[in-house]
This record gives sequence, structure tokens and C-alpha cells, in this order.
Amino acid sequence: MQRLTDTEREIIEKLFASNAVREEISLTELAASCHVAKSTVIKTVKKLGFSGFKDYLYAYQTSSNIHSTRVLPQHVTEGDFDLAVAMLADCLERCRGKRNICYSGGDPAIGIVADYVNRKLNMFRLTSVSSYDYMTFDSLAPEAGVMFFFLQEVPASDKNYVNVRPAYEGILSYAVQHGYTTVAIIDAGFPDDLPYIDVAIKLARTPSTVTQMFPVKVLMLFESALAAYSAHRSNRSPLPASQPTDEGASA
Repeated sequence: MQRLTDTEREIIEKLFASNAVREEISLTELAASCHVAKSTVIKTVKKLGFSGFKDYLYAYQTSSNIHSTRVLPQHVTEGDFDLAVAMLADCLERCRGKRNICYSGGDPAIGIVADYVNRKLNMFRLTSVSSYDYMTFDSLAPEAGVMFFFLQEVPASDKNYVNVRPAYEGILSYAVQHGYTTVAIIDAGFPDDLPYIDVAIKLARTPSTVTQMFPVKVLMLFESALAAYSAHRSNRSPLPASQPTDEGASA
């Protein structure tokens, strides 16, 4: 993704803020709100990978229609989705001014999810890297922020299944000892009693007849949390209250 200027970041934040309240903002309204020319808005949207503002609107409208017709998962998280979004948005606030990590170890599919979330965080000036390298973690520890984990269920038939839990316990322990806040997005079939997790968000179980939806649910959750975070930054209004427990939060 191309580097964004301060003005372009403001434009993107306005777009996400309008998405958060499910309002479709026009090109004219967005340009006026950001005190820029329409051409600047179009240039910014192109940096996000769209051919123009109409292409962005089409993608937004399509996404809204998909949600309304429930082609995507009806239930993303266990429990209240809005509470889970508020909890994750609160974690994004903790990222500000810190060095954050999207842990990309494990299944290659998790690496793709971690890379995507990492790019999104950096778009919002939430400095982050996607890595599973302990040397990288050590170098960032003096400014440790949040370390995000994406704990996808491993099929029981996988010969390395018994090694999954000890491996994650080790990295979680390391993260806590080095000052990171640990945030775990946990698949329905993954052990949910791992130690050293500060904030845990449990995803809803997907029927066995449906294709694997873990990456989709993670991205839906983060998109909603980034929209809430952006709306908060734009309006400086308090985020909805999340309620962590003594042993970490869960939703």
C-alpha cells in the first residue's frame, strides 16, 4: 500500500466513521468535511485499491447488501458482537504511541490474516509489524504495546495438534514478561483456557456444513473495531464501555 499523507489519513478515517454508523457519505460531503478538493478524495480512495469513488461506493453497497442478506456469518462472536467490537476498539486505543505486533506464527492462513490486520493498523498510525520472530519482539519491547494473536482451531487429525497449546503458552508468556498486552481472537474450537491472555474474544462456532470462516470473522471484527475507533477519534466521544474480568476480558 502506498504511503498516506496526514490529509489522506483524515479522509480514510472519515470514510470509516461514516461506515461505523452505516451512513453512505457522498464525494461532495466527504471533500467538504475534510476541506479538500474532490480530486484529493478520489486520489486517496485509489490508494486503497479502488478505481475511483464510485468503485468504493459500489464495494460499500455490496458489503452492506451481503451483511443484510446474511451471506456472511450471522454470528461473528460468542455473546454480544457490539461488546466484542468495543473491547477490541479499546485495545486499539492502547496501541497508540506504542510498538505493536500481529503474531503471524502457526498456519500460513494466519500469516495472511496477521498481515492484513497489520496493514490496517498502520493505516491508522497504530505502529505495527507482522512477525513471529523473537528478535523482532525483543527490539520492540522497550515500547511494547499490544500483541495480537489469532488462534485458529487446528484439525484433530493434524499430527502436530498436541504441540499447539504448549507453543502458544510459550509465546504468550514471553509477551507478558516483556510488557505486551496480549489480545487473542480465539476460534470456537481452540482451547480457551490459555494463560497469559489479557483480552480474549471468542468467535462463534460455524456449522460444520459451512466452509472455514475464521479469517472472515476476524476481518469483520477488526473492520468494525477500526470503524468504532475512527469514529471515536473523529468525534472524541467515549468508546462504549467494555467490562474486563480479573483474569482478562472475554466476549
